[in-house]
Amino acid sequence: MTKITGLIIFAIVSIVEMPQVAIGSDSKSVSKHDEEILRSQIKQFLSTWLVDRDFAKAIDSFSARAFSNKAIFDESCSGIQDEARNSAEAMKNEIGKFLNLDEEDFPVSDDLNVALSANSLLPFKRLKSKSVSNMEQDRFLLLRIKASDVADFASESHAHKFLKEYFKSTQPLYLSIISIGDAGGIVYFIWEKDGENWKISHASLVCM
Repeated sequence: MTKITGLIIFAIVSIVEMPQVAIGSDSKSVSKHDEEILRSQIKQFLSTWLVDRDFAKAIDSFSARAFSNKAIFDESCSGIQDEARNSAEAMKNEIGKFLNLDEEDFPVSDDLNVALSANSLLPFKRLKSKSVSNMEQDRFLLLRIKASDVADFASESHAHKFLKEYFKSTQPLYLSIISIGDAGGIVYFIWEKDGENWKISHASLVCM
């Protein structure tokens, strides 16, 4: 694990453990029923992406505004071209390419439990009590966070500044953390309500 990887993991754990992140701290509430819908939608997204390998359908889980998010997948290991960040259509294409990484990075399996590596989530194990999901059963963590906290996950100053402006809403956000394959690469997604559905508005990697 690199120093920067450890710092990002530490930042996520520290922020989520803070008392103000507790359920009910936002100005808008989310019912348990809504959280179960989100949990189900995340499972469907992961199955569509990692098992069915239907990338065109998987990208539908991203909100329209995600493609104008200049900090999404900002890490160099994502492979996303900087020049694409000036065009929503170009960013949609770049995210589609990321989802379609080769089998060495995203092992093909007809079992989502095989595609997701729970072992690499061990640095986040202390957050289990705050998770909306069951880490052992779902093989991902799902945590409620404040919009103002998202920028603190960014490792670059320009991304931090952008996300401070991007997430000004007081509506609740949810952070899902997954680890893919034997390499243990960690990907996290920020979900927010978009009409009747939950959509990804930000995503990032913890490069290993």
